[in-house]
Formats: sequence, structure tokens, C-alpha cells
Amino acid sequence: FSSRGGSSDPAKPASSSSVAAAQSSAVVPVARMGVTANGVHETTVALWTNGSWFPIGEQIKGAVSCAVLLDGKVYIGGEFYLPGNADVSRVAVWDGKAWKDIGGNLASGPGAPISVQAITAFRSTVYIGGAFVINNTEAGIAEWTGTDWKVVGNQIGDTVAPVTLFWPTRTELYVSGNELKDSQNKYIGHLAKWNGEQWREVVPERLDSDLIAMAEDNNALYVAGAQSFIIDKSMLSGSLVARIQDGKWSTLRGEQKSVVSSIQPYGDEIFFAQQAGV
Repeated sequence: FSSRGGSSDPAKPASSSSVAAAQSSAVVPVARMGVTANGVHETTVALWTNGSWFPIGEQIKGAVSCAVLLDGKVYIGGEFYLPGNADVSRVAVWDGKAWKDIGGNLASGPGAPISVQAITAFRSTVYIGGAFVINNTEAGIAEWTGTDWKVVGNQIGDTVAPVTLFWPTRTELYVSGNELKDSQNKYIGHLAKWNGEQWREVVPERLDSDLIAMAEDNNALYVAGAQSFIIDKSMLSGSLVARIQDGKWSTLRGEQKSVVSSIQPYGDEIFFAQQAGV
């Protein structure tokens, strides 16, 4: 974590005040995975605040695929083993003193393990995306009640495929997944939005291809995919990055052939990161 400067001392774990300071600065927690000499994968979760990196707790064995900060607590998802725990965890929270598993009521689906691929905070509530079973119901998205997980609204797919991306705004939560349906059970493609009460399509021209990244800025939603976008079964050619604004799809100016792995608004600009080696 030294590439951005400041302290990267692993012996300087984040205190509860460090986490609170990061929360007030809207800093996002990050996870970095390495491999030990004997081939064991270990992940360090850290916060960037006040010019320094603050590792959170001990290193975690396994892979942390997503993280979010809410009300002074750090929530993580993936497939990992918490310090001192021999059982695999899918979701955990750092309460300022220790990591705690909170995936107790998530169960495996038919022939498939629990998968948590995305996590976010929307209206002071933590949401996870992936594939799992809650109270005998297959789900691709769930919200944390403070004690357990519950399915969000109606199922958003027949055979619920993983929800892989989130982007929260003040009023709506954008979701990307496969075979999504609205609250009337109508197919709405690979992109939907949740307003706290019901699922809706983002635009009438539905997206029929997978996304890798998305972000909203100034009432425009930017999305990135690994291939040309398929909109209502027609190909939107010219770029791997597109924009939805005023209810219409468009590609960004200039042809983009390399895969964009993340999108992040900052100030008056939007930054795009490409996958390494592409």
C-alpha cells in the first residue's frame, strides 16, 4: 500500500477513531491479496485516511472481493477465513476491535456454494450481491437488518444468477446481474434499479450483456463491459464504455477497445482504470 505515500506499517492497525475519520471523509476500504512462501493466500484490508494507510486487524486467509464502510464499521465479502476461525466466511464486519462473521443465515444453493461478489451501503443499510439461499429462497441480493440477511423485494430472476455490481445514489441503487426482472416479474435485462420499494428498469432499451464496472455522475450512468453492448438484441458498437443519460444510450467519444475494470467519478472528472496487461 505504499504507492500512494504515507505509512504502510502493518503493525499500525486502524483504531476506531481512524475508521470514524475515514467515514467522515467518504474513504472506501480496500483489500490487497498476497501469497505467502508456502502458497497460502492472505488479504490485508486497509483504509486510507489523513495521508496514511491503516491496516484493519490481522491478515485474513483467503480472498476478500469487496468492502464497504458504514457507520464506523467495515463490511467485507468474499471467501476467507477470519483469524482464529476454522470455518470459511462469506461476509464479515470489523467492529473496531475484531472481525466478526455475519453470514450465519446465508445458505448454499442447489449444487452451488454461497457466493458474495459485491457489497455496498444504500440508505444506511448494507447490501450484498451474489448467489445464495435465505430462508429457502434463492436470492441474488440481500440487505443486512443488523442481526441477519433478508431478500430485497421480489426475486429478480427465475433461477437467480449472481448480482455482481452495485452503484448507490441518494435515491436509487443500481444493480447489474443476469436475467433481472422488475417487481411485476417482467424481464428487464442485466441492469436494474431499486428505489427502496420496487425493482424497475433503468431505461426502456434494456441491456442484454454483462457489465464489469459502472458509476453514476451528474445524472448519467457510465458502464463498462468486456464486449460490445447488446441493447434490445442489437449491438451498440464503437466502444466498451457507454453512457445512459436522459433515457438514452450512447458510447463515449473515441473508440475504446481495452477492457475497463473500474469507473470512479472525482470532482468534475471521471476516471477509468484498465485491466493490467490488456
